[in-house]
Amino acid sequence: FQSYPFDQLSAAACRRVASNARLLSFRAGEVIQNEHELPNAVYCVVQGSMRVVGSIADQCPTIARIGVGETVGWEALLRRK
Repeated sequence: FQSYPFDQLSAAACRRVASNARLLSFRAGEVIQNEHELPNAVYCVVQGSMRVVGSIADQCPTIARIGVGETVGWEALLRRK
């Protein structure tokens, strides 16, 4: 919990988040989230890395590379109703 947005939380809030966390593993190339869907989870990378890719005319360019300690998905969760 040393990176944004978790570094903004109190110790008690971090404990609540941690109590609901699950450790997941993904294979190389596995799709975690489809491009046009809002995520239903926040993903924190604890080992390895992941790529955020786009789709442009049958290509999948890398938009970002997410490494250990970084998170993805929390922004879209904030936009949910």
